[in-house]
Amino acid sequence: MKFLWVVLILLAGCGVQVIQYVNVSAPFQNFDDYILIGLKGTNLPTTEIEDDIRPRLEAAIQAEMERRNYSENSQNPDLIVRYEIVTGTVTQRNTNNNMFGFVPGMMPIYNYNQAVESVLLLEILSSSNRKLVWQSSVDLRDHSKKTKRKDVLAAAVEKMFDTYLYVASKRTPSPELLNK
Repeated sequence: MKFLWVVLILLAGCGVQVIQYVNVSAPFQNFDDYILIGLKGTNLPTTEIEDDIRPRLEAAIQAEMERRNYSENSQNPDLIVRYEIVTGTVTQRNTNNNMFGFVPGMMPIYNYNQAVESVLLLEILSSSNRKLVWQSSVDLRDHSKKTKRKDVLAAAVEKMFDTYLYVASKRTPSPELLNK
């Protein structure tokens, strides 16, 4: 539910935009490792599309966490990294007038079509108290139009992680990540 406002803002937005939140009071110096989970859980059956997307998405997230010197730990991690792709269908209305434009007294013609919207949500929580450390989201449809990279998911994850400026065991943002 806490992501609902983020999803609504992204679906209403017109440009590629990463929305993010960082809890600057989190004890970043205490975070060395993480566990990666999908919000649906790992024991639920998946579709063929999810079987293709999940490994690519997880590899991109793991690469970004590794770039920040965090190590994966499934036994007793400091952080929980969760992800989810939220999809929905929206109706778009287009006006189709004649070739001369709108003529007074003539009714405009409206065309309606359905479009699928997808938002990628990432969050990092402290495993000790389940408090939010960082959260980010991006509209995948708009992002896919703007990126030139083949793997849209990897590009979206990288863009989102550009807002997470902390490395393992460091209290303050990393200067190397600030200057990227």
